[in-house]
Amino acid sequence: MTKKTRLTEAERDIMVRDFLAGSADTKEALKLRVITDVFGRSWPISKLLKIVNDFSGRLIVAQRGDLLVEAAQQRG
Repeated sequence: MTKKTRLTEAERDIMVRDFLAGSADTKEALKLRVITDVFGRSWPISKLLKIVNDFSGRLIVAQRGDLLVEAAQQRG
């Protein structure tokens, strides 16, 4: 079994733009690990579908480096 190559930040941005524009295959796009959390872990788009059940519908979205949001995320 071979480990998949991680996407660069630029590649993630392109994938997200394609997904939002509707030009990416939805099934494949949902598997792409294009969301990065404050701890540097990457998550697939499909993880957003579980937020309502697993995280009480709470989602914080911010630009990387936003100190207020990062502090709130780390505190839980």
